[in-house]
Amino acid sequence: MIGCFINFDDIYRISKVAKETVFYTKDGDTYYDISTLADYHGCLKNEGFDFIDRSELVRIDKIIEVDARVTAQRVTFEGGNLGANVAVAYMKKVMNLPGVKVIAEVKSSFRKLISRSKKF
Repeated sequence: MIGCFINFDDIYRISKVAKETVFYTKDGDTYYDISTLADYHGCLKNEGFDFIDRSELVRIDKIIEVDARVTAQRVTFEGGNLGANVAVAYMKKVMNLPGVKVIAEVKSSFRKLISRSKKF
């Protein structure tokens, strides 16, 4: 449980918005907290959560699709009604997740940028 109000199994995405941490559930509900994403990453990394952007902590095993086109760079979660932006530095990681559909017309210049990004 996160705090006293939500089961972490229901959380697919945690974002930093201004000074608040926002939890997005598989059912579309949102909850707010003032703790940092780093605090939650420390608690939830063993439960399958990881960063895909500086301000996006997501449940990696619930990602079903990655849109790797230069104009999109987003992931979609199980159920299809929730998505999140992906930073270029994390695209290689999410594109290589097992069982994830990749939508890509990745131009060679973008592919080079992804290949130079951090190794995960």
